[in-house]
Amino acid sequence: MDLGDKIELRVLMGETIGKTTVAEYNRVAFVHMKNILSIAIASSVISSYISKVGGNLRIFPIENVEETVKKIKEYSPDLIGIFIDGSLEFENLHQILKALFSAFAREEIDTDFLIHLFTYVKVGLEPLQNEEIVSYLEDKRVITYTVNYDTGLLQIMELVIGKDNIHEFIVDEYPVTLRHVMLFNREFLGRNIKFVKEE
Repeated sequence: MDLGDKIELRVLMGETIGKTTVAEYNRVAFVHMKNILSIAIASSVISSYISKVGGNLRIFPIENVEETVKKIKEYSPDLIGIFIDGSLEFENLHQILKALFSAFAREEIDTDFLIHLFTYVKVGLEPLQNEEIVSYLEDKRVITYTVNYDTGLLQIMELVIGKDNIHEFIVDEYPVTLRHVMLFNREFLGRNIKFVKEE
């Protein structure tokens, strides 16, 4: 998949996430890497969220983790979106993810979390499976999302993160756009993704 298609897929997915799951919240913070893929999906979610509810929103590019987290604490969001994506080695992405959540835990930030699909599936949440972070997330709602290729639905999942395993629970489903389906089917030749028309 070329870069243009990767960006478009993130934009399409972000549009659905912003007007559905994120729209349940009143005060949102988005934390993202300073690369085009992270910015693409974060921007799409933001645009969709503002169009839907016009809620309070702040954007925090990841630079100095400790300073970023202190700024987020001052803002006091009820949802933090985490968009860690891009071309860095996974080991570096793991370090960023762990440092971020360790800082959230130390600052005792009381909020829900939305984890970007790429962060969950490709980067992996193993860096969060230590005692400090698991304890911190115990009473937090942690959400992610994926596309079910067989049903053509964007699935919203809640995650329970333990030291030895991560459990997923599907809590909502939304149809993906026809353009979304066309891009997926072009990428995954020989496999057709179902398109479900919204009622």
